[in-house]
Amino acid sequence: MDVRTESKRESGPSSVVAAAHRWPSAVAVVVTVLVWPSGAEQTVRVLAEMLVLLPMIYLLTAAVGRPRVVWLVLAALGASFALVGTQDRVPFSFVLAAVAAGAVGWAWAFDRLDRVFWTQIAGTLVFVAIALAAQHTDPTAARYLVAAGWIGHGLWDFAHHRANRAVARSFAEFCAVVDVLIGAAVLLVP
Repeated sequence: MDVRTESKRESGPSSVVAAAHRWPSAVAVVVTVLVWPSGAEQTVRVLAEMLVLLPMIYLLTAAVGRPRVVWLVLAALGASFALVGTQDRVPFSFVLAAVAAGAVGWAWAFDRLDRVFWTQIAGTLVFVAIALAAQHTDPTAARYLVAAGWIGHGLWDFAHHRANRAVARSFAEFCAVVDVLIGAAVLLVP
């Protein structure tokens, strides 16, 4: 056996293969660059509304009990957020409250009120509280609350990635990168 072949085998997967395993992070960076937020007051208010959406993705996925459906849940909630934003009769918070109630009902009906689900409820309540506080305070405090909320949710994502529960690891990785970058942008970009 050639020494060069031996050293290649010992060095592990190529950098291309290793990078391919990080596709959620790469997609997250691209998405974040495309929606690059600022600390402007209106942007912060929209990001506060979206902060409520983030844990709802986890809550709905936990209610269904199939981590792989998280990407479909993201698409459905994202489309709902966009559609509800085109009208002014029904606030998005009402839609999310109804969806959360439906998720709890679904989890109860299918006996999924387990520890994973209750953890998602607790997380949802924490992020909703941060978002509400940001909506009802001055712009400077709102900016810091929203940034803390998004970065905090990035840490929540990381914990889920490590635990490999509730949502697919690819989604947890994607969401962690997006959340931390958006939170940092809110703090750093005027």
